[in-house]
Amino acid sequence: MEVKNPLFIDSKKEFKNIFRNIPLSIIILISAALDVFLWFFLLLTYRGFKEITVIHYSVLSGIDWLDKKIYLFLFPLAGLIIFFINFTLIFLLYRKNEKLLSFFLAITSLLVNIFLVAGFLLVYTF
Repeated sequence: MEVKNPLFIDSKKEFKNIFRNIPLSIIILISAALDVFLWFFLLLTYRGFKEITVIHYSVLSGIDWLDKKIYLFLFPLAGLIIFFINFTLIFLLYRKNEKLLSFFLAITSLLVNIFLVAGFLLVYTF
């Protein structure tokens, strides 16, 4: 009896099955678009930041992390890592017919990217 690797895709059809679910596809694409927006917005505005800039702002305590502007790339990097981890889990769970859990992961990825964009735009205004 042959054991199948759970990460191995047998055909393109398995990969396309996720994108036949329209609501799930829309959530995944919006999440990816927000991450791409964050990368491009940061790349376009990077020169405008001071060498030592605000990296983190808290509503309760105000500015609590000043550092080199290169650390601003932590925002889109965190979003990208979370997106890829969630997308891999979505793919694996969707293959096992765990559609509800796939939706929760997709919505989580979307919410994380929304919060990262909002957080970055708050930092950008300072």
